Amino acid sequence: MTVPPGAGIPLHHHAMQETFWVVDGTAEFARVGANGPEWVPISAGDTVHVPGWAFHGFRNGSNSNTRILLTCAAGLESFFRGTGLPVAAGAELPSGPPSSEHIAQITREELKISCFHYAG
Repeated sequence: MTVPPGAGIPLHHHAMQETFWVVDGTAEFARVGANGPEWVPISAGDTVHVPGWAFHGFRNGSNSNTRILLTCAAGLESFFRGTGLPVAAGAELPSGPPSSEHIAQITREELKISCFHYAG
């Protein structure tokens, strides 16, 4: 996936494990530590494995795109099909915040896979 500057995924958890590999660029990866959320810098070549039900998230705080390869256990593919925004090769990435309709669609898909956000 290509993560544009300023974009990311908030802290959340679900049953399926995931592994993230940073292909290009830099990002910050979130986890919940003893004192609450912790953001850890990651860069090209770094790999982060997330077991099922572990809180996690990521964000791109840089000024350029970050590419991340995500592999996951079976069960998340319906979420990505239901919420992803296809972008043709070479086309510009969408900018700005998601629409209220897209946020509602994401929420519906999250409920289907028992995905819950961190409430601190």
